[in-house]
Amino acid sequence: MKLYADPITVNCRKVVAGLDLIGAEYELVHVDYFTSQQRAPEYIALNPNASLPTLVDGEFVLWESNAMALIALSVDIGYGGASTREIAMDLTAFETWLGEIAALTEPQRRRAWQALALSETAYGGEIETPQLVDRGLGDAGDEPPATSAPPPLAQPSSPIDVVSVAELGHRRVERIGCPHCDNDDVVRWGQASDLPRYRCKACRRTFNALTKTPLANLRMKEKWAAQTAAMIDGVSTAKAAQRCGVHYTTAFRWRHRFLTSLAGDKPKTLTGVVEGDETFILESFKGKRSDMPRKSRKRGGKSAKRGLSAE
Repeated sequence: MKLYADPITVNCRKVVAGLDLIGAEYELVHVDYFTSQQRAPEYIALNPNASLPTLVDGEFVLWESNAMALIALSVDIGYGGASTREIAMDLTAFETWLGEIAALTEPQRRRAWQALALSETAYGGEIETPQLVDRGLGDAGDEPPATSAPPPLAQPSSPIDVVSVAELGHRRVERIGCPHCDNDDVVRWGQASDLPRYRCKACRRTFNALTKTPLANLRMKEKWAAQTAAMIDGVSTAKAAQRCGVHYTTAFRWRHRFLTSLAGDKPKTLTGVVEGDETFILESFKGKRSDMPRKSRKRGGKSAKRGLSAE
């Protein structure tokens, strides 16, 4: 197995550290980033994106740095590392992890699906997206039933979106309890607007999973997924309204409610590894009329060299 990389870059250092950590056997082929060796024809033949790093094992070629450590963990492909039994998650840890999915934002959920797909690829299979079902309190050794995948988010007419909101909302209520008094002793109290309602035994007030959240009192939940996809694609409010089949003021309101919801999802404390990278910006001589080291330009521009230079 060969790793074409330049450890001076963050992505390459991440892969090298991960492979060394799991004890994977590989040959490091140095590709100088600052002399643009990644743009050489022989490297372009391996990686048409001209990006670093690149992992090669026989006919298997991988360009994504985040996927390389996941692939290396698989003993089935032959990269060594921990055995499947050692890295398997026990049932209790899996249920705990599953319960935390409700707190993920839309970008975090997309990233989680990508990680799951890459992990499934490492074992030579195809990932299946299960439908949300009522699991109940079965035996500890029961395996979850295999179900078909839900429709993609770009289909706003699918009723699975409403079910997803209700399911995720139920997990939120189980985690934080009553939004009025923070009491955990709550019970189901009917259903309204496709969402289950709850009643707090302490303050005796009723609520649903979206009470006191930026998404409260918003309608047409089956179209929220299409609005989210439009925001991710970066289209205008008018085009987002056309996609969802709503008035542009509704799309504008949804946009700001969704952004407010994401802004509130910030951790109070940070743990783990922190990585930094470099950003090179052209030096500006705006307002200077003499003694300039280069010819003046109207605005903007692109550097002729990569990385640090006299520009």
